[in-house]
Amino acid sequence: EQSSRMVNAQSELVWYTSVLAICTSLRFFESFRANPRLHVVTRTLHRVWLDLAHLLIVSITVLMVFAVTGYMIFGSNIQEFSTFGDAFGSVLLIVMGYLYDEVATDMKLYGGHIGMVWIWLLIIVFALILLNMLLAMVVDEYIGVRAAAGRAPSLVTQVKDIALSRRRRAVELEWRGGETKNSWA
Repeated sequence: EQSSRMVNAQSELVWYTSVLAICTSLRFFESFRANPRLHVVTRTLHRVWLDLAHLLIVSITVLMVFAVTGYMIFGSNIQEFSTFGDAFGSVLLIVMGYLYDEVATDMKLYGGHIGMVWIWLLIIVFALILLNMLLAMVVDEYIGVRAAAGRAPSLVTQVKDIALSRRRRAVELEWRGGETKNSWA
């Protein structure tokens, strides 16, 4: 009883810690408003998120179609495609570039010409079409946001300006000497 409660408490602690870490990380985006160039990036993501959500729906649908066809073509012979869930995960891993080398030989052997066409279509649809659509959406919004921002100083320029102004202020206070020390009293 006590040990199961401890295990549950530990898993809850890990979950809450993960959520806290994610929320804390998201707070950084708020601080990016201080620099106009960093704000361009966050503003771009903010403006393009709805288009990305629609592209994600299309991508998941296409991924499911490839998972079903992969299950039908390779399921009886290749372990990675033996169930729909395995096929879905395998297609996702192939698209991300992690699984193709391990199963390519079996896919060619058991899939024949249909298997080769399936592989090429998967690569063309995801790597060439959907990925380029994603890139086009983000770049299009970025160009608009960047044009609206004008010529904003870079982060390095801002840090340099702040350092120089603090140095000037320190030299100015040092130059005044005792007058400054007495004014604080």
